[in-house]
Amino acid sequence: MDGDATIAQERPDSPDARALIDELETHLASRYPAASRHGFSVERLVAQAVDFFVLRVAGEPAGCGGILFVDGYGEVKRMYVRPGFRGRGYGRVILQHLADHARSHGVTRLRLETGVHQDEAIGLYEAMGFRRIPPFGPYVPDPLSLCYELDLGPDQDPDLERFVEAQAPVYQTVVAELRAGRKASHWMWFIFPQIAGLGHSAMAQRYAIESLGEARAYLAHPVLGERLRTCAALVAAAGGGSAEAILGPIDALKLRSSMTLFHRAAADEPIFRAVLDRFYDGVPDAATDEILDRLSRRPAGA
Repeated sequence: MDGDATIAQERPDSPDARALIDELETHLASRYPAASRHGFSVERLVAQAVDFFVLRVAGEPAGCGGILFVDGYGEVKRMYVRPGFRGRGYGRVILQHLADHARSHGVTRLRLETGVHQDEAIGLYEAMGFRRIPPFGPYVPDPLSLCYELDLGPDQDPDLERFVEAQAPVYQTVVAELRAGRKASHWMWFIFPQIAGLGHSAMAQRYAIESLGEARAYLAHPVLGERLRTCAALVAAAGGGSAEAILGPIDALKLRSSMTLFHRAAADEPIFRAVLDRFYDGVPDAATDEILDRLSRRPAGA
């Protein structure tokens, strides 16, 4: 998340929250008939004690979302990011915050209902691991409606501090080298991480990402996620021609695998696809995809 972005709980009937909810409802009303719109009004959000959060960027309200706690699960309510703030990962930040909030209340499942025309939102939900389910609770079958569930499981955060510690003394140097269009020092492993199984050196193994879940946690980390997006944007904009010219031939391969991993983890974020498009004709790394496919077919608990 940007350094000037904050997210905080507040009442749904505060002026900023009400304005965001009104914008969302106006948007939905242009796409769906009343019978297919199930969003709570501000008054109902208050009456049913929905825990509600507003995301601000440089003090400006940029998005919102809430959780209605129901017996056995939490239901995501009124997820919204204003158009001018989209494409910067804020939807993911809000949803991750709601998931963490649910876990802190002992809830292990999130559910939500959304409309079939909400392509960006659906892409985000599926990228974060939500799966389609039949209508639940008050919802009934509707061709304009989709329902999703996310199994939060136990709260087992990966050891991401190893990346924070490795980046601390060199991050400003990394930024300077990428802006200059030429890598001159050694930092690739922990700036552009790869999926586990590609590298075999001690450094490659220490800074490998074990799963799509860990990749999503990396993106949601308040320091690491924004640094990765910044570095990806810098390399995409760098002069110097090819990835090999900017990074060297070996690290150009690592960049391709890293961008493939994070594009698979966050298909709704355009920057990782942009790097693949610029340097690799939009073709992802086959070895990374093979490992991810193998992981996806591994039985639970294996």
